[in-house]
Amino acid sequence: MDLIDELQFVLSKIDIALLNKDALEEKFLGYVDLYLVALEDWQRNNAEILSAPEVKNIKDFSELAGELKSKHKELMDGSIKVRDEVGEELQSINMRAKGIRKYIDVLPERVSVTRGKKG
Repeated sequence: MDLIDELQFVLSKIDIALLNKDALEEKFLGYVDLYLVALEDWQRNNAEILSAPEVKNIKDFSELAGELKSKHKELMDGSIKVRDEVGEELQSINMRAKGIRKYIDVLPERVSVTRGKKG
C-alpha cells in the first residue's frame, strides 16, 4: 500500500466511527479505537514521508489530509460528548449506590416472622 491508499483506509475507519456516533457508547468507542489504531499505524509507517517537505506535492494528499483533519475534529467532539455522558451516568450511579449503602447499614432492630394478632 502507498501513502494515499493507507490514508484512504484510515478515512474509511473514521467514516465508520462517525456513522456510529449515535450508537451505544461501547460500540461507538470500539469504532473510535479501530480508527485510532489505523491512524497510529499510518503515521508510524509513513513517518519518513510525512516529515519530508515533498509530501505537499503528492497528488490528492492535501485534500485527503484536510478531510481527515475535519473528520478527526468531528469525531473528537463526539468522543467528548460521550465522555461527558458517561461521567454523568457514573455520577448518578454513585449517588444511588450511596443511598443503597446507607439503607444497608441501617438494620431493623428485630425481625418478625409472624404477623401480629388481630382483634
